[in-house]
Amino acid sequence: MQLDAYVPEVLRTESHVPDRVYQRLAGNAAALTELNTAMGLFIEGAKRLDTLKKFAYYGRDIEFDATEETVPVPEGLTKLQVDRYSRLFHAVIGMCTEAGELLEAMDDLVFNSRELDEENVFEELGDGQWYFALGCDALGFDPCLVLERNIAKLRARYPDKFTMDAALNRDLDKEKSALLGKDV
Repeated sequence: MQLDAYVPEVLRTESHVPDRVYQRLAGNAAALTELNTAMGLFIEGAKRLDTLKKFAYYGRDIEFDATEETVPVPEGLTKLQVDRYSRLFHAVIGMCTEAGELLEAMDDLVFNSRELDEENVFEELGDGQWYFALGCDALGFDPCLVLERNIAKLRARYPDKFTMDAALNRDLDKEKSALLGKDV
């Protein structure tokens, strides 16, 4: 599936009701506090991941807090010596860091009353797609097939268009079958 066909399918299943989002959040101090806290934690975590990504993949030197603790090497870490897993790890960390940068732009807009830096958002969306392509290539996935099967899963969830009921009461077996390319 090509992007020009994918985007209309995405829009068909989008939950886009700005007034509902505003109404659910406006005046709800607990929800706003939780949103602000969660966004801040995610942004901080993404920044830390970005620093570690640059250390591991780009050779950047960083200083770690001194510790006398001996940390055993996790058995699974050895899997990162396998090219495809190392590349996938890079892609996954990269997607997280780009998501953090996008979230930071939204944090500036919503909580810091700054103008949206659309040029930065444009760049970060592209960077996210770079990591998507890297992840697909690492595992030998056809990116167009990933998009096609994603839409098949969404069609199984929302046969006509997005509904709150379908979002909350999902048929996971039907979605999994569609994602695997089986007739539903």
